[in-house]
Amino acid sequence: MEEIDKMARNFEETARPYAHAFEYFETNVSEFSGAQMRFYIKDEYLFESEPYQFYFDAQFLAARTGNSGISVSGLGDGFSTGFGGGSMGRRISLRGFSYDELLLLAEDIAARMKRNPRVQEVDIHASGGWRSPDMFQYVLDLDDEKLTLRELDRRAVLDAIQLDINPENIRGRVDMNGERLYLMGLSQVQSNYEEDFINRARQSDQIFFTVDDIATLSREKTLSQIIREDQSYQRTISVDFLGPPRIATSYIESVLDEVPVPVGASIQFGGGFFSWGQSEQLHNYMLLLFLTILSVWMIVSALLESWRDPLVVILAIPLSFIGVMMGALYHDINFDQGAIAGTLLAVGVVVNNSILLIHEKQRCRSLGIHGFRSWIRVYRNKMRAVMITSLTTIGGLIPLVVIGANEFWNDLAIVVIWGLAISLTLIILLMGIWEKGEGDVSVEI
Repeated sequence: MEEIDKMARNFEETARPYAHAFEYFETNVSEFSGAQMRFYIKDEYLFESEPYQFYFDAQFLAARTGNSGISVSGLGDGFSTGFGGGSMGRRISLRGFSYDELLLLAEDIAARMKRNPRVQEVDIHASGGWRSPDMFQYVLDLDDEKLTLRELDRRAVLDAIQLDINPENIRGRVDMNGERLYLMGLSQVQSNYEEDFINRARQSDQIFFTVDDIATLSREKTLSQIIREDQSYQRTISVDFLGPPRIATSYIESVLDEVPVPVGASIQFGGGFFSWGQSEQLHNYMLLLFLTILSVWMIVSALLESWRDPLVVILAIPLSFIGVMMGALYHDINFDQGAIAGTLLAVGVVVNNSILLIHEKQRCRSLGIHGFRSWIRVYRNKMRAVMITSLTTIGGLIPLVVIGANEFWNDLAIVVIWGLAISLTLIILLMGIWEKGEGDVSVEI
């Protein structure tokens, strides 16, 4: 609310030099629907330059404002910054024993979600993976009244068009569980095929007709695959909400609380990277994480010719996670592709810094320098390289945070900056290990 109100006040300040050209203006600010501003121009200024100067100033201000979706319209061509700062792809999982009931439940949820202007799109046919291709189907809606006027029935029409429904299948139909399904093929160019299909003259007995005379043909998105597990169907809904993740989660949860759920169906909403979902998926992720850490440990062990020192390198990874989580919580960002990519980048830099320090530590050990004195030497010889690597990376990403023109790069920059800054501080303080010197024992910090 504070950020939205701040942006609205910026536009009010921009309008102040042109106040004499307006009858009045009003601003409505809402936590869920954002801010809406209306400026009412005086009749005598409709053909003057001041309203148009303000119009272009407002567009310029909208272009400079990051982490937001702003549209300016009313005088000439409008302007919109699109989905910047939006919370994209919040996913809701549905499970149920009836495919039709699950589809009706998804449509009900979509209708309720779209009541909020911040909801840009609700996809009830979302695929389970990020890269799964979309699939579309043709829907032929026969008009019973027009069929009656032409003395036709549905069976006669379907028999007349079945060869065109699937040109690669002579019958053009499939019998499944006692229900006859008609298939539509795309062996020709799509646009030409649609036009030819609805306008071609057809005959049923002695009656001539076209599909366009008795029906409408539409193209709709559908599920790319039907998932059924343990005798229950699964369906995923994707909600694109324009706003901070906290508000998106709060709104979606409030809508789901009001949705009547059929018997045997369930709704699961976790949202975000850290929502693992089912226990089997959690086990797979944990196994993948374990194999990744094991691979890193084996590679670093081979390079350093030691099994103990690589453990220190791996223990530096959680230090970067602390900074990543602090940055994500402080800036209230959605942990999606940008943040995940930033986390991987931060972890890579932190591991590289740790390897530099441990390698220098091994060199000191070979020279007979142990204990706290060795770490003083390590920091003196290698901390400059570590600082240069971290600070140049942070400095290069700061403009992305200040400008905030793109959500992906903004989230990536925030996560990397916080991850490197916190991990660098903690590495300096906590990099020491227990070590036994010649005739004495020292504790290093």
